[in-house]
Amino acid sequence: MKQNKSRWKVNAKPDPNIQRALARTGYTWKEGILEFIDNSADAIKTRIRKESDFCGTIAVNAPNWNKRNKGTPALIITDNGCGIDTDNENTIGKVWALGSSLKDGSSDDSYGVFGIGMKSAALTLGNSATISSRSNKEHDFLTSLYKSNADSFDIECFKTSELEKELEADYVKELKDSTGTVVVIRNPTDACPGRSADLYASLAYDLARIYRKDLMEKKFVFKLGKNKTVTHEDTFDQLYHDETTIFYLGNKIGEPNTLFIPEGMPEKWKNCVAGIRMSYTPGYTAPRGRIRKGRNESEPKTKVGHGCRGSYKKAVYCYRNGREICMLTGDAFPWKDKSARVSNFFMELHFKDDGADADLPIQTDFGKKSVQLNPEFAMWLKEFGSPIIERIAKLKSSTMEQTEEEEASKAASILGTLLRTERAEAVKGSVDTEEIKDKGQSRPRITGVSSYAGKTRDLKYDPGNGHLKSHVQFKLVDDFKTRDLPFWSEPGEESLGSMIIYINEANSYVKNLKDTKNYDILYQTAGALALSLKVKCDDDEKAIEIVNMFGQLMNDYSESVAGVIDDEEEEEEEEEMKIASNS
Repeated sequence: MKQNKSRWKVNAKPDPNIQRALARTGYTWKEGILEFIDNSADAIKTRIRKESDFCGTIAVNAPNWNKRNKGTPALIITDNGCGIDTDNENTIGKVWALGSSLKDGSSDDSYGVFGIGMKSAALTLGNSATISSRSNKEHDFLTSLYKSNADSFDIECFKTSELEKELEADYVKELKDSTGTVVVIRNPTDACPGRSADLYASLAYDLARIYRKDLMEKKFVFKLGKNKTVTHEDTFDQLYHDETTIFYLGNKIGEPNTLFIPEGMPEKWKNCVAGIRMSYTPGYTAPRGRIRKGRNESEPKTKVGHGCRGSYKKAVYCYRNGREICMLTGDAFPWKDKSARVSNFFMELHFKDDGADADLPIQTDFGKKSVQLNPEFAMWLKEFGSPIIERIAKLKSSTMEQTEEEEASKAASILGTLLRTERAEAVKGSVDTEEIKDKGQSRPRITGVSSYAGKTRDLKYDPGNGHLKSHVQFKLVDDFKTRDLPFWSEPGEESLGSMIIYINEANSYVKNLKDTKNYDILYQTAGALALSLKVKCDDDEKAIEIVNMFGQLMNDYSESVAGVIDDEEEEEEEEEMKIASNS
């Protein structure tokens, strides 16, 4: 058709099929729930602006979740916040409009802004969702229905009272004297935990961390199921462990809302960057993991940033408007190339993002799952933190005597040969007899027993090159705070497959061997155990746990032996004094 105009406009509304794409935005079940909790938190904080002494409640329930229960399984999030405007009956349906948000993001404590996250979360968690709400205690609750398989953007709305026998009607009764909102998601996807108890336990730990600021300020509490609650008493500062924690930025130890604006930060970023905290906890040895009580998982064993000595744990926690967004770890950690010898180093980076300014140094995605640092800011952050990382990485070192140096070099050279050979690994044997051609002997192999398959007959000590050629190095440190660890190993920097074994002179077992000049036992034991752990343990945390146990056992043994010797010496001295006094 020929157009008479040179220019015209076309209303390009999104096709309903976009909803299929939204269901694949990469949310985990927990991230999906957090989207709805963000909206509940914003609603409660809006009510607090009018009622300053109000403390809200956000409840998460999973009725009919277990297979033995009858009825449709559902996930329900309830809050007693300001509610959705019911003066206009169409507003309850407009909350599902893509890109539409009732918040503009200009508030420094608002979490929602983009108008996409809640819709994506609903499609990720289940096949349908309803929102029931009211903004006035005198109004009826109104409900809108959102379906994942809808072929249009028409949203069905009705009075909640029409759902007499449905979950919506049951849960709005809990808000009979209040404003608020009830979200019901039916038929949760298989990505969700199989048991409601596991869902509550997993959520409890993360809610105490992610919404730490709001909980500490007593803006709201969480109720998970019938029995579990999360309040300000359950929050924790993942940068702080105990009095050994050193804060390099942040004015007060253990106070997580104390932020610091670094000197020298360009002025153009100060409107976005709200503050930074940096901490280091030396020598913390508690392993990461979860304590199991019956079949339910409770909180992780350690809350100090998920770190433990020897496992190279470090991260940058990113907070937008006081709410944790993500952690920068691994390759995303700004000082990855400088922190090989540093564990339990953590930073909090607090920033503001209204969703409108595209030139911010740090921004979050619409799902609040990750952040993006612009290159200039990332470079500044790296340069700013590098001196602190380098200061932490400096360990107390001492020198070796010539005899000790020879024994260390000998052990390192042999261990280096073991480390380099491709056969240096544990293998499963089989019930057979294998002929060894070089020696003309047969060696039986026992099924199910792990054995070392290295070329032990080829191992030779090269005194000319020593450990420098071997790719294994021993280094002495004196770290009293990690005295239970006699040694630990870290990847070397010289080449792939190289290894550094740190010998801790503060350890009683190590000190005893050095005092008695049993250097061969010290370096052979440390080297063999370090290499066997490297071969047998895929998990760094398991390896450090074994070393820790070994160190504690040897410490106890050494101290017990020393105690017996001391007692014997005291008895001898007393006997000599008696003889002397009698004579």
